[in-house]
Amino acid sequence: MFLPETPCSHDYCYLGLPLHTTDGQWFVHGLTLPANLAEVDSYLYKKQRARFDNLVKNGKHRVNTTVIIDTDRAKNIQIESTAEMIWPRLLTRNSVHFPLTALGNFTIVNLTLANPTSVPIAVQVIPLVIYPDADAVVEFFREHLITPLTAEVEMNETLMFSLRDTELFTLKPDSPVPRLREELEAAIPQTVPRFTLSLLLKPHMKVRLRLGFLPSDYTLRSSLLLIRNNLTVIEPVVVYGRGARIGMRVENMEARSKQPLLFEIRHDHLSDCNNPKRLMHKLSSTLTVRRPFSVMNSGEVPFTVVNMSINGVPCENRGFRILN
Repeated sequence: MFLPETPCSHDYCYLGLPLHTTDGQWFVHGLTLPANLAEVDSYLYKKQRARFDNLVKNGKHRVNTTVIIDTDRAKNIQIESTAEMIWPRLLTRNSVHFPLTALGNFTIVNLTLANPTSVPIAVQVIPLVIYPDADAVVEFFREHLITPLTAEVEMNETLMFSLRDTELFTLKPDSPVPRLREELEAAIPQTVPRFTLSLLLKPHMKVRLRLGFLPSDYTLRSSLLLIRNNLTVIEPVVVYGRGARIGMRVENMEARSKQPLLFEIRHDHLSDCNNPKRLMHKLSSTLTVRRPFSVMNSGEVPFTVVNMSINGVPCENRGFRILN
């Protein structure tokens, strides 16, 4: 259990940066996104992680104990139990894969942050593109990532991987984001940039956040979502996304091709033209030539047909009619 208010001198205390301590104040300073943030975060993370890695190396992360139970019918029932200390996560996923997204479209993925402890945690969520000295933090965490980054790491385009629940975007009137930021600012106390998602995550509290992807090309891109917190210092989450090609072929021709779709009028189609009733205009039907056309989705993502028109007129125009 993480109890920052209780002094802890033994090696088992590998988690937590109480905000009133020296390291805690460095974390608080980092909430303002100073130019040396990568240096601050890497220092604090290495220090915390080294404690845990040392426990694992020496086998001290497992605790064996015996629970003795006495009942009215049996005494001294011994039950062996084992507990194992872990490196916790606020986000259960270590990577986010966006579905293929057509160029010009926008995809949103919902993620859930959860506080696994019984005390409040200060949290600041930052996309890599607004993290000061992004190159330095990428190089530091590259070897710690469970899933690797691609060759193309996005550090420049603000909207390619964006955190949608910040005050940088227009929020709904009932959005809790400003209130959550103000609660954290009151606890620090210090002003926090509004273009980050910053909050005081209460014990066992869960918060949903939305991450958006807007592709600019067809290359597989990756980036980092950085969850700064005073439990584990920083939690990197790798995000992946790729733009998808969209296309449609009609009779094996590109939909935007200028090549026309041809109807073949054969001699047998005209055999009824000499029908006396037709010559006397006593038949209501006119000459009709039907032809099916095959339409194929040649792109990488599904699409829905919502309208079919001929020269801008729905379903029927200039003697042509779509039957189905």
